[in-house]
Amino acid sequence: WDVASRQKIATLQHENWVSSLSFSPDGSLLATASRGRVLLWDVASRQQIATLHQGGYSPSFSPDGSLLATTSGGKIFLWDVASRQQIATATLQHENWVSSPSLSFSPDGSLLAGRHGNDIFLWDVASRQQITTLYMPRISLIFNSIAFSPDGSLLAAASGYDNGVWLWDMSKVAVAQTVHSLAKVSGDGQQGPANTRLAKPFVVSALNQDGSPVAGVSVSFSVTAGGGLLSPTSDADPCAVGSSVSSIASYTDANGQASVRLTLGSQVEHSINATIEGLEPVAFTATTSGQASPHRLTKVCGDSQKGLVDEQLTEPFVVSVSAENGAAIARVVVSFAVTAGEGTLSSATATTDANGRAATLLTLGSEAGANTVAATVEGLAAVTFTATGEKSALASLFDTFLGSGKLVALPDRTQLLQNAPNPFNSQTVLSYFLPEPSLTRLEVFSLTGQRVAVLHQGPQQAGYHRLHWDGRDAAGHPVASGAYLYRLVTDEAALTRKLILLR
Repeated sequence: WDVASRQKIATLQHENWVSSLSFSPDGSLLATASRGRVLLWDVASRQQIATLHQGGYSPSFSPDGSLLATTSGGKIFLWDVASRQQIATATLQHENWVSSPSLSFSPDGSLLAGRHGNDIFLWDVASRQQITTLYMPRISLIFNSIAFSPDGSLLAAASGYDNGVWLWDMSKVAVAQTVHSLAKVSGDGQQGPANTRLAKPFVVSALNQDGSPVAGVSVSFSVTAGGGLLSPTSDADPCAVGSSVSSIASYTDANGQASVRLTLGSQVEHSINATIEGLEPVAFTATTSGQASPHRLTKVCGDSQKGLVDEQLTEPFVVSVSAENGAAIARVVVSFAVTAGEGTLSSATATTDANGRAATLLTLGSEAGANTVAATVEGLAAVTFTATGEKSALASLFDTFLGSGKLVALPDRTQLLQNAPNPFNSQTVLSYFLPEPSLTRLEVFSLTGQRVAVLHQGPQQAGYHRLHWDGRDAAGHPVASGAYLYRLVTDEAALTRKLILLR
């Protein structure tokens, strides 16, 4: 387009859709990303002059125009523009590369920034090394594009999910450092009643060779004796159930510290190890003394929902069981029963997790109106949940394809549907709709932000898509029962929903 006249002056024809493009600083070249390849065009003649077959996404020219960076498959490719030759390849320190990535050179050309979902990495151009990662713990936060300020003092990242722009002061962004030791900070030697969470977290600190803290390092905590359960120090989702496990990873914060909470088991002696690969583990101990009795059953989440008759509600009914001092109690059996509305429950009994929570999901009855569910624990006052069933004149989005005889308009935007069945035991179906062709990525996360599995990554045509998940992680191992998040990322949207696995 001619900017002054606002008129189109040329069309550069591609065989497939174009996902991103970039002009060289002097305006003589245009790089376009199309279906896994980067095409170089001479702007003056409007002719394609080269095809780069590696790293077919997010082309970005260096400020002096001598280099072109591209990416795909978890790798960065650096090209010499004059010779059209690939001169460097670097593998990112991340397990997978998300669809529709973004790259940006710093104004002086010394750094290359890129985003991977909710993480941003910095790459040193001269050494061809990744030097740090700006880790964002909110897995629902997806960065769509990034850019340096003209003087290089700030790095900006745009998030389409929360309609925000995040800024980093580059003078305060520390490059990656080698962790020399892992030190115990606090939390050792605690005791408490069986099946209750300890009052304080176990805290360790990652240090470099001169004793300074190192941020952004993954520390693995695991229960080695006692049968306790671990959970994140911060409760990522107050309505989450079943997210506690015997091993968990935690990232060190700005002070170099990582932490985890322990819910005691029934055995007396507990041992927990904190480890960083290549270093000696740090051991914590805890002791069980006595038994806490359930004192109160409390309604936590899910009350007063509305939904379509004969369909499952989107949120579970969640209760918590606590001792007289308010401490959450794990491993307590909670019974659920439908008392009005003739609905059905995903589970009539559930055992409280490390946070003292238990849950069930209600499928509403066939008649519109009130539905009620009672939750009970032996010896405690019951709590009651209510839900309202409503009839809808709208047919299912899938009626178009299932032959109901009704003409239903297709959605005009990306949609991520609730998985079915939910909860599930061995396999569930995740469905979504794309209004137009797009690079897509469908992945599953734990509630603490760890990626569990990538179900799809790559280009897809417009329309409805259905993928199965068998409750296994990327290595093929069955994952624990509990709540998980599944996320769809496209060129235009990032959508997240919750699912529940009950084995």
